[in-house]
Amino acid sequence: QPDLFSFGLTEAVTEESRQAGIIKSDHPIMVIIGNPPYAAQSSNDTDYANGLVAKYKYEPGGQVKLQERKHWLHDDYLKFIALAEDLIEKNGEGIMAMITAHGYLHNKTSRGVRWRLTQTFDKIFALDLHGNVKRKESSPDGGKDENVFDIQQGVAIIFGVKIKGGSSSNAEVFSSDLYGTRASKFERLDADEIEWQKVELDPTSMRFTQSRGGGEETYRKGISVNELFIVSNTSLVTARDKVVVDIDPEILQARIERFVDPTLTDDEVRTWLFSRRSGRKYPPGDTRGWKLPAARDAVRSEDITSHIERLAYR
Repeated sequence: QPDLFSFGLTEAVTEESRQAGIIKSDHPIMVIIGNPPYAAQSSNDTDYANGLVAKYKYEPGGQVKLQERKHWLHDDYLKFIALAEDLIEKNGEGIMAMITAHGYLHNKTSRGVRWRLTQTFDKIFALDLHGNVKRKESSPDGGKDENVFDIQQGVAIIFGVKIKGGSSSNAEVFSSDLYGTRASKFERLDADEIEWQKVELDPTSMRFTQSRGGGEETYRKGISVNELFIVSNTSLVTARDKVVVDIDPEILQARIERFVDPTLTDDEVRTWLFSRRSGRKYPPGDTRGWKLPAARDAVRSEDITSHIERLAYR
């Protein structure tokens, strides 16, 4: 309500925040549950938040830095998992229960995340609820697979259990998969009809999912891509494709000419080219290393036609 602040709400929220800070820093926390935000472009972009996931940027074993130039380890949900892990590790025992995006259970660049979790917890239960629209997941029987939320990203539930004085070896990891309609997933969750299978952890990938068909030993006998291709790079990387890529060179040239048109203000160009998203750290279209005004100035000094090239696009 508009007049809430006249009733001391500001003071109440401040006091609640202060009390929460005391709890987090001075009191043992036994159970942490939550559904944190999933955002690869993290809105928690602070030194503290980014420092939480620094421990995940290592190969399994924790000695060698992660051998990946690009990763998604700054996703918000991983920062929340890292915070929960830190608090329970500090306490010496406890349970973490999170429902998050499911990519970290199996994707390549999260192997350091998985290894670290096996060092902190004694038992881990990973339930993949699937429903990844982008991957067009379907049930093993060929039927429909729906997300439990109205989102495109697949979802998973993880339980991490740390026992006081527990084992110093890797955690026991158990996994299960739920495919099907949203209603059928809810029904099985409500009835606690989850069949857990122990995961034999691969020491290099540390995947929290069951092996699909084996063949890992045969695969490792092959030649590494790094040995086969001595020189490598990322090839062509495009950005702002809706601006700089088109199937018609005349349309593309007209768009770029409008982009640099001095009669249009920067805000008018933003409205024309870039969708507005709430909560952005930078204005629409801008990033830390690319600013619209500077880009317009740079392109104005060039012969546009000489820079239009054919390319094999995706």
